[in-house]
Amino acid sequence: ALHQAPGNVVADRNRMPLYPWLVSLVTPTDASLSTVFRAGKVLNVVMSCVGLIGLSLWARRRLGGIGAVAIATMAATSVFAFKAPFLQAEPLFYFLFLSTTILMVRVLRDPSWPLAAFTGVVAGLTQLTKASASPLVLLFLLALIWSAARERCWRIRLQVLGAGSAFVFLIVATM
Repeated sequence: ALHQAPGNVVADRNRMPLYPWLVSLVTPTDASLSTVFRAGKVLNVVMSCVGLIGLSLWARRRLGGIGAVAIATMAATSVFAFKAPFLQAEPLFYFLFLSTTILMVRVLRDPSWPLAAFTGVVAGLTQLTKASASPLVLLFLLALIWSAARERCWRIRLQVLGAGSAFVFLIVATM
């Protein structure tokens, strides 16, 4: 359908499956190109608002009211305001990437199996949104190994490493 739009040429390229799948959930199968674009734009605006609310709630709990307002304002004006009204995966990717980073820092601070598993799932969803999460996962695994070597608590860190890595691998392997 994208190739048939007058004046629009979309080259064949690798597209990660999560965002097109989400757009397909809100559009009928026989929808016209303009309907798909409108539904995708609305979906992006809604996901951006939900992401900003989630980010604000997290920042309020961690940084207080002023910190939450500052973080939400920076995110809204630097990323979401410019990317939300278009049919593209970036708002979802930025939110998932930030969530993955926050979760990875939490795993490094307080390792646990459930948190590592959840972090792996979110990292996998980030990778399924845009193929740019792999360096973050590699950096996290290196930080986890370095942390285990530094603190000499291999057993706990390796358990978390194993659980998190397995979930990341399973999610990414199912692409």
